[in-house]
Amino acid sequence: AIDRKANGEQHPIVAARLNNIGTAWRSLGEYNRALDYYEHALAIKKAAYGEMHPSIATTLNNIGATWRSLKKYSKALKNYEQALAIDRKAYGDNHLDVAIDLNNIGIVWKSLGEYSKAKKYLKIALTISQAKLGTNHSFTQRIAPLRWRLSKPVFYSGKINTNDLKSGILFCDTKLQSIIFI
Repeated sequence: AIDRKANGEQHPIVAARLNNIGTAWRSLGEYNRALDYYEHALAIKKAAYGEMHPSIATTLNNIGATWRSLKKYSKALKNYEQALAIDRKAYGDNHLDVAIDLNNIGIVWKSLGEYSKAKKYLKIALTISQAKLGTNHSFTQRIAPLRWRLSKPVFYSGKINTNDLKSGILFCDTKLQSIIFI
């Protein structure tokens, strides 16, 4: 209320607050309410910044996450891909926000059972994250095992992909400091 009075209904600060309220509703499982707040924030941000501002990508990612929670994967994918296009234009291909977008897209493809597509996106996200944050950062460590688990169907079918196996071993080795093969 204070921000609206001080800055007006269409100010980016109001959009940021609406986005945050949307995130609170999403964390409570109130997805439709969250979407209402995100959409309102998105409209204000587009009016203030145009179509290609990184702040818009943040809200698109939040909308995508909400659709993913509702298992509406095509809608989630659409929003994540829009966020990726904005972040790539703003930051280039090797920025952490791009890694987050790629990770989100990979997770949707995994949810759709499209494991080769998921691996492709997660591999790039992991590469960016390792380069920017290192292998011990929590974001990198969330991507690495997810990407490696996607190789299990290939591995267990008798077709060993040595690059995936090596990535998994290196990840496990850094976590456990040693690995024993029998």
